[in-house]
Amino acid sequence: MNSTGSFPRTVWKPSKYPGLVSSKPGKTPSTNALRGRIGNDLAVASAKKRGERIVASEVNIRKPGTKLKGSSNIDQVVKGTDTRYHGVEVKSGDGKLRKAQEEHYPKVPKGGLEVGSDSLRGEGMPKGHVLRAGDITSMRVERWDIDSLPADTKTALENHTVADILDGAAGPARQQELDQWMSSPGSRTVDKLWT
Repeated sequence: MNSTGSFPRTVWKPSKYPGLVSSKPGKTPSTNALRGRIGNDLAVASAKKRGERIVASEVNIRKPGTKLKGSSNIDQVVKGTDTRYHGVEVKSGDGKLRKAQEEHYPKVPKGGLEVGSDSLRGEGMPKGHVLRAGDITSMRVERWDIDSLPADTKTALENHTVADILDGAAGPARQQELDQWMSSPGSRTVDKLWT
């Protein structure tokens, strides 16, 4: 038991995740990289279930005229059922926003930031486009409590992606278990929302 009288929370440390390899040959990806990728895949699957369409991933934003250093990447930009664009930053477990993210994300819906990548070109916001108020209507930080995933799902995630499990590749029991967990109120919270 810890000093608050509750049992300490166990942090899940996955050892692998399909498709994610280290940038250093022969090395295993870091625990944070694995957790982040699983959180992002959960966010993508959840957005699709809500009827949102992922239009871009890893969208670079920065103050106009500045270089890559000090910029931020929005994990996903989705087009909602309301036909408007929404930015989504995904955090897994206890992940925190970086200083640049804290500075940039509140400004996304207000406009004034430059798009530093071409991932939104098809949506009329190419590299160099300065966001106008309402181009991206909201920006949210979604937190996925991956430590609370069911034990059998954690095991399945070592050999199957989130999408694979939801498609039934790990069997109907894991598919149902993950789907139910994703629908539970404690699996996903919106920590911050800027409009």
